[in-house]
Amino acid sequence: MTARPRSRGGGDDPEPPHRGDGDEPSPRPRPPASNVAEGEQHIQQVLGGGHPRTAGTAREPGPEDPEVAHAMRIYDQLGPDPPKIHVARNDANHARAHTIERHGPDLPLRQQAGVQTIEGRIYGDHGWEDPENQSFKWDNATVMTREINEYVQRNWENIRSDLALKGFHQAGYNTGHRVGEGFLNGGIYGLGARQAEYMSTGLVKIRIRLVPDADPARSFLVSAFPAGIL
Repeated sequence: MTARPRSRGGGDDPEPPHRGDGDEPSPRPRPPASNVAEGEQHIQQVLGGGHPRTAGTAREPGPEDPEVAHAMRIYDQLGPDPPKIHVARNDANHARAHTIERHGPDLPLRQQAGVQTIEGRIYGDHGWEDPENQSFKWDNATVMTREINEYVQRNWENIRSDLALKGFHQAGYNTGHRVGEGFLNGGIYGLGARQAEYMSTGLVKIRIRLVPDADPARSFLVSAFPAGIL
């Protein structure tokens, strides 16, 4: 491969800063734009056990502020213990979840006519809505379940805070070992035709959201998948 392509995320687009993915409303309303940074700074300090600082004559958000109260309520409801994620059950219970549908270990790897395949996604073949610049699948169900749950266990405090503040958590990281395989589009820069280039990978991208309108608050896995680039 002569050039390192940039990715659209394998069809799993990142969360926009203030809205959901488009088919559901954001889990909670955002405050006016002028108060976003101030409010989130305050909430982060509260979640971290600190105390907000007064900046000039700006209004200091207090505990009675709806934004702060809402975030603290979600944070408390999510609890200190990370959830155990059963990927197949998660995907079946949440319409927007698609780890197995798009990156499951049972998806055929190599392009085949009339079959939905990992390689075929680079070209927008049968079963895929659009061509993508990277397409990967988990090596097997054991690896998938282990990697997802180990990440959640290690990072639950950050995930919990992100969910309370923003309604979603997303990350990309290097596991340091192989977790999946797939293809990058070698023609991504427009210098030639689309070309699926095979590689194995140890990179993972993950996205978690709040279940809309759930009370008490709870989270679900939107997607977690091996990636060629983050």
